[in-house]
Amino acid sequence: MATPIYEDIMADLETKIDLITVGNGFEHTLEAERARPGLGNRVRDGLVVIMMGETEEGLTPMQRTAWNHKFNLFVYAVQHEDDAISWQTKALQMAADITKKLMEDHTRNSKAVDTFVGPPSMVVDHESNTTAMNLPVLIHYRYDVKDPYSQT
Repeated sequence: MATPIYEDIMADLETKIDLITVGNGFEHTLEAERARPGLGNRVRDGLVVIMMGETEEGLTPMQRTAWNHKFNLFVYAVQHEDDAISWQTKALQMAADITKKLMEDHTRNSKAVDTFVGPPSMVVDHESNTTAMNLPVLIHYRYDVKDPYSQT
C-alpha cells in the first residue's frame, strides 16, 4: 500500500530526531513520539512530541500541487536537582540539536523541496502541567496533481 508524502515526511522527522544522541555527538539524547490527542504523551526528559500543524498551498508549477506543511515539535526538558544548567538552557540546546540534525538533509529523504526551522518559543501545557519548548518546522513539498503519493 502506498504512503502519502506527508506521512513519509513525518516518519522522516521521527527517525531523524531518534538519531539525536550524545553518542552521535549531540548535547542531549532525544526521543520522538507523535502527538496522541485525547490520550496524551507521557512527559519525560528529552521527549519530542511531533504535532502536525496547518497546511498552506504553496507556489506551484503547472500540473503540480505544492504545500507548505507546518509541524510543531514540542521539546520537553525536565529540570533535575543536579543539573548544572537551567531548564531554558537545556531546552534551547535540545532545540539546537534538532535544528542541526534536521538541516543535514533539508529534502526530508528526497520527499520535500526544502525545510525551514523557526525560532523556539516556550509554551505551557496545561493538560500535563508542564512547560515545553515549541520548535516550528515548515516543510515545503509538492506532488503531481493526480498522485499525492509521488514527489515531483
